[in-house]
Amino acid sequence: MLDFKSTFKKPIHGRFFEGISSNYIFSVISILLFTSNLNAMEPSNDTLTIKEAIVKSLKQHPGLASFAYRVQSSNHNIAQAAIGKKPEVSLVIEDALGTGDYSDFSNAQSTLSISWILDGGLANSRVQQYKQKKALTEIELDIKRYDVAA
Repeated sequence: MLDFKSTFKKPIHGRFFEGISSNYIFSVISILLFTSNLNAMEPSNDTLTIKEAIVKSLKQHPGLASFAYRVQSSNHNIAQAAIGKKPEVSLVIEDALGTGDYSDFSNAQSTLSISWILDGGLANSRVQQYKQKKALTEIELDIKRYDVAA
């Protein structure tokens, strides 16, 4: 004879949630309640326009900060190249304080030279070179700004 009590068991808590602990169920329920509260909150009225977004991205982009230092470095290089070398004055005396005809200063020969007069063209070419490098850096900066704004 069949025993109906053993074949038709009533569903109880242990049958549905056998491998799941009560802590796990509590955490899932609390997460669901917390996320539903987040969704029910009113959205903020702070809107960001395209212009504001572009301005913020141009101010805060780390790649653009390096270009500011490169342009500043170019300005300093131009200023340094414009200074040029220190003027050097040299005096050379030959055929003096020797013996015979060259025993005193009567037959002495002297040469006075100033070197910075001859370096004027070189300084100008260095300045032009650094100005061209600065112009290239500024073009690269503009390209990077356009990329960030896009």
